[in-house]
Amino acid sequence: MHLFRTVLFTCSVLILIGFFVYGVLQAMSSSETTSVSKIQSDVDIAIRFTGHSLAYQILKIRYANDTPRVRHTAAHFFGERLYKDSGLSGFSVCDTDFNYGCYHGFLARAVAENGLTVISELDDACFSADPDRPSTCQHGIGHGILEYVGHDNLLQALTVCKTTRPVEIYAGCVAGVFMDYNIFARITETGEYVIDSRELTSDVNLYSPCTEVPEEFRPSCYHELPQWWNTHYRKDFTRLGQYCSGILVEDGRTACYFGLGGVIAAFLEYNQVTTIEACKEMPTENGVRTCIARVARAIDLNTPHHDVAVELCNTYAPDEPRCPHE
Repeated sequence: MHLFRTVLFTCSVLILIGFFVYGVLQAMSSSETTSVSKIQSDVDIAIRFTGHSLAYQILKIRYANDTPRVRHTAAHFFGERLYKDSGLSGFSVCDTDFNYGCYHGFLARAVAENGLTVISELDDACFSADPDRPSTCQHGIGHGILEYVGHDNLLQALTVCKTTRPVEIYAGCVAGVFMDYNIFARITETGEYVIDSRELTSDVNLYSPCTEVPEEFRPSCYHELPQWWNTHYRKDFTRLGQYCSGILVEDGRTACYFGLGGVIAAFLEYNQVTTIEACKEMPTENGVRTCIARVARAIDLNTPHHDVAVELCNTYAPDEPRCPHE
């Protein structure tokens, strides 16, 4: 009898929680989820009704069927709010879902509010949170550093990143700095929070700032260019591949194709068929192979289809070390 009452009580609690979560989801606006103000509103509602831990899980349910970009943005805003409310103690609420969006928002806000003295502590937190792939978490530190020192101080931000522990040549803190330099948040005259990108003036500044920064930072810089280009030439992946081919140094071209593969994977929602078709539009064999390797890695990191990623690598990029082969 005691066991029966325990089970009955547990089921009742779960049912009540389910109704509560449903109620919170219903309280969220049904307008377009691509609106930044709409996402912010959903974050506020979820936290107000449930607290941070459960709010994060509710937001995952709410945005589960949206595009990767929207999901990442929602988690990013949640991470910012989490730090604002909880400080560094809230870091454990974040996880790797939605392409590390919660970590990115949390870390960027932490640097913005604490300054550069907190970098070492945040770097340690990234290694503790995800020992296998700390560089993706470190990416958020880079966003925060550039926002703190200002976009006119790119070299200073890159130099500060050198105090973090490097793991991958393209990823990590430096990549976060370049992404924030290219694509950033701003407040409009009407108070709207929007995502914007720096101006692309024909082909004049196509490869800037990569041709001007010290050589040690250039691979990561070239890797981040396709995402910026894509904000001006939406899904014109053939054009972007041609831009990559115009980089004068081979290492830079490879970095660019690898970055473009990540853009293709995200914007085509990790679809095996359409992503491979897009990568095959690259103008060189190296471009095709490197692009597919990045697509495979993205599928492996962001979907449960590890077997698909391995098959793509073994078929199209058997010698690519950044590709999951088993």
